[in-house]
Amino acid sequence: MEIKNNADVKEAARRLQQLGVKNVLIKGGHFSDQPESRDYVLFENGEEMELTGPRFETNNTHGTGDTISSVIVAELAKGASLKAALRTGKAFINAAISDGIQVGHGHGPLNHWAYGEEEQ
Repeated sequence: MEIKNNADVKEAARRLQQLGVKNVLIKGGHFSDQPESRDYVLFENGEEMELTGPRFETNNTHGTGDTISSVIVAELAKGASLKAALRTGKAFINAAISDGIQVGHGHGPLNHWAYGEEEQ
């Protein structure tokens, strides 16, 4: 489905849960008309969570979905709670975008060597 606003984000998450997914994270970085990047989480129990961060003016955002997923999985493997893993993932993405690297031309990669402090 096409996602145009926050109501669509929530509906998309609900639909994904109906397919059997327990917890859903929908990234919100592509809503460029908002001053913040807002990711939406719908948990298995119906609880909702937003992960917010500043929006950075850069073309170096290639791989944000893969990267945040990897950070979340790594944190879960280390024993973190899902909520803590999500917060760490968002903090890492914010650091990887804000401390960007210039490689090649066009839509470039994140800085995977960046270090982000987990937001409380």
